[in-house]
Amino acid sequence: MRALTFCSVFTCLIATALVHAQSLGAQALEEQSLDKKQSAVIAALEQKARVEFGQAVTISVERVNVDQDWAVVVGEIESEKDAKPWYQGHYCDHGLDKALWAVMQKNGDSWRYDQLYWCATEPVYWYLEDEIGLIWPCGVYQGLQATAGETLEQTCRRTAEKTTVQAPVSAQE
Repeated sequence: MRALTFCSVFTCLIATALVHAQSLGAQALEEQSLDKKQSAVIAALEQKARVEFGQAVTISVERVNVDQDWAVVVGEIESEKDAKPWYQGHYCDHGLDKALWAVMQKNGDSWRYDQLYWCATEPVYWYLEDEIGLIWPCGVYQGLQATAGETLEQTCRRTAEKTTVQAPVSAQE
């Protein structure tokens, strides 16, 4: 019984440490400046949210990864000060987390969304590999945890290496 209690306490401590580390990571990203491409992605997403919710909102960015003409944004939407909650009157379950997941593609000079979840209850990337696969450039998965020891970017690159077929040496000569 003591071993079970110790494991439960240990598991809780690990989970608390992971949540704290993620919140520190989000805070660090908000404090650092975004580059030009990242800022353009966030601006396009905020404009889409303004139209969707009928009010100004801010994207609280946990992560924005850009690779080639693709971007992934993980974060949350926040209402402007003294405004009604952005999710009020919307399809979100008000009691659940309201995580943001967006996959954006550059089209000419603008960024358009390819996949968009305003109020995900869990990180969408937890299920990507099983649901649709890692179909975007590997760099957009940077820092997104896949398993205990590997990020989705690492999984994507490892998978890409396995699927790259090289011609036999005799055919190359």
